[in-house]
Amino acid sequence: MTDLLIALFGPVAAFSRWITLEMRVANEVSKRARAEGLRVNQRRLRRHLYATRFAAFYGDRAKRDELRASLDALTSGNSDQSARLFAMIEASLQSRASATRATIAVGASLHERLDSIEGAVNGNSTDDVLWDVRLQRLRPLRAETARDVRQAWPGMPTLIGLLDTGDKPALLKSWAARLPGFLADVPAVVYCWLADLAVDFAMEPTARVFLDRALSAGAHPLGYWEIRRLWLGPVEGGPALVGPTDRDYPLVRAHSLEVAGNLVDALRVINDWSPSTSTESATRDLLLARSALHSNDFDRAIELSVPLATVHGSPAGALIAGKALIARETTGSGSGMHADDLSRALTLLVDSRDAQRVWGYDSSAVVILASTAARLLNDPARALALLTASPDGEATRAEANSLAVRSVAALMLADSGILEPARALIDEKGADKAVVRQLRGLLAEAEGDREAAIRYLSESLELTPDFDQKGQLAVRLATMGHLHPFVTSQLEAGNEAFARNLKLMADAFADVPGGLERLRAAAHSSAKLTMTLSQVYGSRGDTANELRALTSAAERLGDATLWLVAANMQRVAGEHRDAIEFAQRARSSAPIGWGGRERVLGVLVESYAALGDWDQATVYSALLVQALPDNEGAIWNLITCQHHAGELDDALGTWNTVAQRRRPTTREQTRVWLALCQEYGEAIASVDDLVAVAAAWAGDEEIRRVIVGLVLLPARSDDDLVVVESGGISHEQGDGGDADANSDDREENRLAQARSALIADYFRDFPEGEIRQFTVDLDGDAGDLLDQISSAIGERPDTSDFDRQIFSGAFPLGLISLTHGATYAEAVVSHASGVRFASHHLESERASAHRSVDAAVVLDTTALFALSVLPVPLRTHLMSSFSNVIVAAEQYRDAVRGLQTIGRFGHAGPGLGQWNGAVAQRTRPAATESDRSDRARAASLVSLMRPLRRELPAQGFDIPDAVGGSDDGVWFAAAAVAGANTALWSDDKALNILAQGLGVRTFTTLGLVSALEEHARISDEDARSIRVTLLAERYMGIPFDSDEYREAFESNSTASHAIASVIEHLDGSAADEIVAWALSQAPSLVPSGTRLEVWISACVRWLVRISPDEASVASNLRLLATRIVESVWLVPQSFAFIDRGMVDGVDGRSVDPLVDSIGGAFRQLAQADRPTATKWLFDLIASLDSDRRPTYLGVLLRP
Repeated sequence: MTDLLIALFGPVAAFSRWITLEMRVANEVSKRARAEGLRVNQRRLRRHLYATRFAAFYGDRAKRDELRASLDALTSGNSDQSARLFAMIEASLQSRASATRATIAVGASLHERLDSIEGAVNGNSTDDVLWDVRLQRLRPLRAETARDVRQAWPGMPTLIGLLDTGDKPALLKSWAARLPGFLADVPAVVYCWLADLAVDFAMEPTARVFLDRALSAGAHPLGYWEIRRLWLGPVEGGPALVGPTDRDYPLVRAHSLEVAGNLVDALRVINDWSPSTSTESATRDLLLARSALHSNDFDRAIELSVPLATVHGSPAGALIAGKALIARETTGSGSGMHADDLSRALTLLVDSRDAQRVWGYDSSAVVILASTAARLLNDPARALALLTASPDGEATRAEANSLAVRSVAALMLADSGILEPARALIDEKGADKAVVRQLRGLLAEAEGDREAAIRYLSESLELTPDFDQKGQLAVRLATMGHLHPFVTSQLEAGNEAFARNLKLMADAFADVPGGLERLRAAAHSSAKLTMTLSQVYGSRGDTANELRALTSAAERLGDATLWLVAANMQRVAGEHRDAIEFAQRARSSAPIGWGGRERVLGVLVESYAALGDWDQATVYSALLVQALPDNEGAIWNLITCQHHAGELDDALGTWNTVAQRRRPTTREQTRVWLALCQEYGEAIASVDDLVAVAAAWAGDEEIRRVIVGLVLLPARSDDDLVVVESGGISHEQGDGGDADANSDDREENRLAQARSALIADYFRDFPEGEIRQFTVDLDGDAGDLLDQISSAIGERPDTSDFDRQIFSGAFPLGLISLTHGATYAEAVVSHASGVRFASHHLESERASAHRSVDAAVVLDTTALFALSVLPVPLRTHLMSSFSNVIVAAEQYRDAVRGLQTIGRFGHAGPGLGQWNGAVAQRTRPAATESDRSDRARAASLVSLMRPLRRELPAQGFDIPDAVGGSDDGVWFAAAAVAGANTALWSDDKALNILAQGLGVRTFTTLGLVSALEEHARISDEDARSIRVTLLAERYMGIPFDSDEYREAFESNSTASHAIASVIEHLDGSAADEIVAWALSQAPSLVPSGTRLEVWISACVRWLVRISPDEASVASNLRLLATRIVESVWLVPQSFAFIDRGMVDGVDGRSVDPLVDSIGGAFRQLAQADRPTATKWLFDLIASLDSDRRPTYLGVLLRP
């Protein structure tokens, strides 16, 4: 008895490799071609498959000839080689295709074969010429014996011709009823052949007539045909059959032994039989195979039956082979070499089905068994498709209309909770009584009537003659806590293991005292009982023990389906890391043809997405689309994953091609689609598309709000984007004159009205929505306008204390997003902290960098920005110092979002780096330059990050709740990825200090350059170039060197702002040298007065900061002012800017050193020539602000 405990788990719904379909096919075909002596370039073949869309069209009958001919380009015009190459490609594609596509392709191939046969028929008119062609339409064994019969009777081609052109069953039946003249006097072998053909069509009465004629005509060997006639039984209402007369024939002797009850000797006689014809040989092998199957000798059954099915085309052989392969796999009686038995069974049965369709046989039996194999392969979708008529499934109308097939389909659907087919079938005339009882049992179970379910299922078990079906029903009853008497009878019959196990199951499910304990004890020595134990725990709601038992059984059995069930349990429970582990175990243990692969991929996609690992989610989502290319949900899942992973171009490409530019249908799809609209604008959606989506989601404020945002602030268009009009691709039109212009005007007016309606409708439908509408008076001054806005939206919180910590480098730069919004990347690219507080202690950073080189390193966005501004050779040099360069996946996605924001708003984040305060915060480049600069910088940053390896935070690394507890922790993501085992390369001093406190080894770009320079791994010139570049980007921590600072100062037109910001934050070492150098650069800034003002202010602020006390402040500023007054660049054109810089620098202190120095110079000049001195003073102050002039005029009154 086949142990079918595996059936407890039933089918699990179906949901492929790391590389694309075309790449895999090209790789396989090129290897096969080489083995056959064909030279095919793999790359050219792959490109050809892409270009011709081979995978999409090879199943199209109209395109096959064209595709075959296109291969001439790869075979130098050799059509024979092209045909062979086409066959290889087709075979490879079919092995990887979905069930439906594979069936379509096989159908096209079969039609092609039949068309070639028809061509031969139409081209030749005689039966002799068509002989070989017609035999191709027969079962191989029938074709072989037909050739033998022709040796005895030359009329065989005519007979085959009549059968080939007509309805075979109808002709056979009519000939049996009234023998035609040409068959009246033929050799016995002709009647034998016709009898065999009638048996193939399940026409026993017709076969009896032909066999009776054959025996009367002297059929040979007599004993063989006598037994064959005996198997057909007597004619209805006719006399009883006379026993065989050829008593020495082996088959007759075996029959006599069987009748006498001596089965062992009967089997030995058949085994020793040496048949003389192919028909006898097929019969001998079929009897032995059937006996082996019944004896559970599955290896022997498979050895005998597979050739019967594949060589002789025996339908009975195919059924035995399929049953034996299924039994060997599900009972675990095979070795590890037979792990693909289920997939072999499915392939063999489907091949047999296809062949029987060609021969015109009833293929319903193999279809039902093929469906069983698919279900056991955890592919319920394929199992149901095998039973369902096309176009929804694979079955022919005849197969799907078969009562047996419909019964199996109804049982399968009822098991899945779809009950209508079962209800329709139970009252159908002719339905099998056992099946009807089983359906009633399933219906009762679905309705919660346990007693009725047990009663009906028990009746079904008693009615069915199929022993395996009895076993399966007994198992189902045991899971309901009921032990059927059939189980006890099996104990008496010697099937002790089966009976004992079902007794354990029934007691455990029935909650018999001690039942669970006995099952648990027995499970230690049986993996399958462990699986049953998990189901018992599940029925009691004990999920923890259910999972333990389930994974134990999966481990011991190596069962992919059990691993999948465990993975899905953990996914539902939110234990996504365990779900991923179990799903990967399912993939690694899955047999060939296992139907759960798509479901496993679905678990992996969902679990990785839940963990925020969108990169891995994208990988498995792409595999899912390859496995389910027509599944819209899978396609949109891929687009969603690509979007969240920051791969926006890939998401656009998938939507353009695989999704075929379809509008979204679900809310999540719509949100992702709108996000792509924000990036690509009209390349995704026209105004009409937005109107349609707004109408579809009329009650969804968030979706409507995003649409309004797209109308108010559309994505910036790039030249390379394709413009979409009403869902289609537009094309530039030539000059059509005034008529076209008028038409364009009308269309633009229509679109403008549609945009206005989208906005107006939002405010009408959502008066309290997130977007607020208010009115301001534009006639007032700027202050009044700001007051009106503040009154409408509320005052901005005072964050000045927090901001000062950012601007002084005390807090990590990323924290600025907490108070001012925007992304971490925006803060980095826009100098949000004024200067870049990168280096903390260069000596320790150099040592840390030295320890980190040649190993893996994690780069923070700040370090990546430093690399992005360096020339490519220098960037490459620094990155090559490490074995592996890693970025935080969160920071990559943050950078992509930052680039999107900059693209829409024209600058980095709302207000970042633009508050009042120190020079560093007030001296960004002009707005127009900033627009281009921010976007270019962010694009460069994203471009650098995209190809690098991305990772999530290291498992086990203890991230503080204040950092990692929300989405605001992006700034710490790289430190979390680095953890305790990998170095962090970061150019944020405060972040590094925090990370070091948590056990992360850190270093800066400056520390790395210093380490490489110290150990001669970078030239002094390259190190200098890097420092100069970073100085121009406001990097702090670079020791003062007048040459390097001058080179940075002269590096670009706005560099003076950057260097001024750096000077403001320098320490007091080399103060004299810094002052001298700073004043030496001032003359170059005179033509741009505002830059000179900033320069002077930075110098003053620096001196104020490094002075130890107020007296020192006054003294130092006096010296600076004196040196300025003595400079040749102190002229009327520059004086107002110098004065403003001095005033701004002292920042409200009660000192005015420039006034004092001007007064000293005036008095000295007045001693020689007071009028000249007075004119000099008046010329200087002429351009001063009116409130500053009196201060300097007071100089005239001083003694």
